[in-house]
Amino acid sequence: MKVQYFEDSDSVMMTFREGTKYDESEGIFEGFVVDFDDAGRPMGLDLEDASKVFSVDWLRQHVYEKQNLKTGSVIRDAPVKDK
Repeated sequence: MKVQYFEDSDSVMMTFREGTKYDESEGIFEGFVVDFDDAGRPMGLDLEDASKVFSVDWLRQHVYEKQNLKTGSVIRDAPVKDK
């Protein structure tokens, strides 16, 4: 899984599988959008207002913007932002 953080839009893009053909997206919860391939399988998740869910300091240290690297950073166990 590839995870990318875009600080300018405060959004996170999680790509589950590459090499599949995008078909459509569906909002499943406010700020959470699932991308589906042409076979109807989830291929990614877009998260708006990421700083409300994740620690931005952690994202800055461990996840890279698409324009900085050819591929995103693979991450596990991202800390959830304290309430």
